[in-house]
Amino acid sequence: ALTMIPFEFLPPAPTRGVQPGISFVHGDLTSILAESPVDALLVSAYKDDYTETPSSLIGALGRAGVSVARLATRKADDLRSVGRCWLSQPLPPEQATALGFKRILCFEREAEESLADNIMAIGQALSIVVTTHHVHSIAMPLITTGDQGYAVAEVMPPLLETLTRHMRPGSRLQRVVIGVYQASDIPVIREQVARFRERPVVTAPRKADHDVFISYRQTDRDAADHLFDAILRARPATDIWIDRRSLELGHKWNDEIANAIDRARLFVPCYSKDYFRSAICREELTAAHIRRRALNKSFIIPVLLDDVELTSFHQVTQYKDSRTYDKAKLTEAAQFIAARLDGDIPDWEFRSDGCERCGLS
Repeated sequence: ALTMIPFEFLPPAPTRGVQPGISFVHGDLTSILAESPVDALLVSAYKDDYTETPSSLIGALGRAGVSVARLATRKADDLRSVGRCWLSQPLPPEQATALGFKRILCFEREAEESLADNIMAIGQALSIVVTTHHVHSIAMPLITTGDQGYAVAEVMPPLLETLTRHMRPGSRLQRVVIGVYQASDIPVIREQVARFRERPVVTAPRKADHDVFISYRQTDRDAADHLFDAILRARPATDIWIDRRSLELGHKWNDEIANAIDRARLFVPCYSKDYFRSAICREELTAAHIRRRALNKSFIIPVLLDDVELTSFHQVTQYKDSRTYDKAKLTEAAQFIAARLDGDIPDWEFRSDGCERCGLS
């Protein structure tokens, strides 16, 4: 029998017959999910290291006949450049039914990153996969509490914060099952869940009171500043939210930024190679995609600064091509944004190829 600790923070609307939300289960995830199947099982590993150790989930999978190393040789989608994860090909149907999951989602953690940054990156990985694939339910271990040795009480607050942020209205991620291996951890989890429930949860998009949120990497600050000034020249009354601080790895992605994204009319990310290397920038972009789905209309206008390879997750909307940091094209992009705010340019129909450059190529 499963020991369930339900954590239902979403409206009580069943999803494919399963109540949405977060649940904790006590036991080995390779043997208990058949009773309540999920779309994918998340495992974590260091880059290209899928060693089957006795105490790891990868090791348990190996004993159950699933080799993560073998699955890694023929990935269904390699998203490590933008989300530090890859998705396996579907398991054979009989094996998937017996184990209770259809695919493996492998998150490749960074040894030098903090606990909070790794958990934030897991949230980004989940959001990318549920956007680009038919993945609506995930099972995962209580991450970083095994071989990495973090205390459960230390892991729970950032994990719950990250999961709830990525399961807000507009997200396609509806259900998360977290495996707890040690029975002695259950009282700590109950206490942490109770504490987290005391926090207010925003369940609806807020009314916009910023016109534009500019998301950029500090190394691209000159381009972001030029875009900021050009928007104000084109539309002087524009309320622009732009963070002048150097928020990078090791700094908490805070509520001020999350709230500013929720209150913006348009989100303008400055895409560059450095942009996608920043955990903060990736988190801002992920939050914007969730907001876009909640609004059900165009919200993101990317500005392409250099020749960065865009995955399918980042090609869900058209972009403004300002490659080679061309200031004239940045000015044209600013004029387009101003016109979009004034309603002179109608709401875009979303395209799957992301290749429309709006005459700026």
